[in-house]
Amino acid sequence: MTRERLPDRRPNETTNLLFGGLRFAVTIGFFFDGRPGEVFASGAKSGCDLDYLLDDACVALSLLLQHGVEPAALARSMGRTEEIVVGRLKAESDVPVTGPASIIGALADRLTEYAVSQRPAPLEIPEAGGQEEASATRVAENLPSEPWQAAAALSRIAS
Repeated sequence: MTRERLPDRRPNETTNLLFGGLRFAVTIGFFFDGRPGEVFASGAKSGCDLDYLLDDACVALSLLLQHGVEPAALARSMGRTEEIVVGRLKAESDVPVTGPASIIGALADRLTEYAVSQRPAPLEIPEAGGQEEASATRVAENLPSEPWQAAAALSRIAS
């Protein structure tokens, strides 16, 4: 499959991810249809091995997304381990629960969450009535609240 490049200006969202007792800032860039297309993460000490590994992992994950690999397929292919919650194994309950074995798996899980739960509905673009131009206020009031939908609407209005 060929690589589908992201537009130069694209919607994105930054969130926090806790893994291994560390907090990571994760930014996910989206295609205009709402699919995740890239991921960046920071939070490791700058210049350490984990920082370099995280940068390279994000490049690899982003390229896989741009070549059409679904986030859920990425998450399923990562190693899993028992999650520890409040000092005890969740797997001690009746239903064993596993979590990502590495920060890379945690990133793949986060991409899957965005792909499944936040896929936008088809976008309706507000039209200017008759020959008149739409005012910036009227257009802004009608823009969707989700970042990727708003960016798609603005790009269509501008063209």
